[in-house]
Amino acid sequence: MKIAQFRALVAAAFITFLTACVVPYYLAPTDPGVARLTQYDGYRALVHSNVLVALPLIWTLTACIGLAFFQNWGRYLYLGWVVFSIVITLAYGCRVSSPAEEFIGAIEGVVDGVIIAVAFLSPLSAQFGEARP
Repeated sequence: MKIAQFRALVAAAFITFLTACVVPYYLAPTDPGVARLTQYDGYRALVHSNVLVALPLIWTLTACIGLAFFQNWGRYLYLGWVVFSIVITLAYGCRVSSPAEEFIGAIEGVVDGVIIAVAFLSPLSAQFGEARP
């Protein structure tokens, strides 16, 4: 994989993450009972502050910037984000989500896996930590 392709993949990962954050608000169910259940999905189930819900966005943005510029801390921050997002799902409890949310989540998982594999296991991983002008 070339550097430009990796950067495009990182940008796609961040756009996919943003899409996953926005979709629940624009594809809200019309049934009031289902709407009430979906408002307690994901981070909204764990915290009731919009400030704390913004932390995953800041974490992901920072990691993606580090990855795009091949900073060694960026790949570890991204790995930490992926591990955290997998582990924290155990605290969500029962989930109610739309098919679109699940579809985007599946794409997110695949893209995350590819980024981690490239950042740690491919020849491109040697770019992380090198001094550049």
